[in-house]
Amino acid sequence: MKVIEKERTRRYATASELAADVERYFREEPVEAGPPSGLCRLRKFARKNRGPVLAAGAVFAALLRSAPAT
Repeated sequence: MKVIEKERTRRYATASELAADVERYFREEPVEAGPPSGLCRLRKFARKNRGPVLAAGAVFAALLRSAPAT
């Protein structure tokens, strides 16, 4: 999946990096490719759902502002 990732920064930078990962796979060593991090997934979600995320953020900020200080 890292090879066909839409974001350029998440893809292999060179073919030799891909080849090294394939070699690690065949030697049964940990590979560099892995599932996207939580932060990456959160950014993608926020980009796809900009309106609802902004509305939820505004409501959350309003609730924090109106909460009585203890």
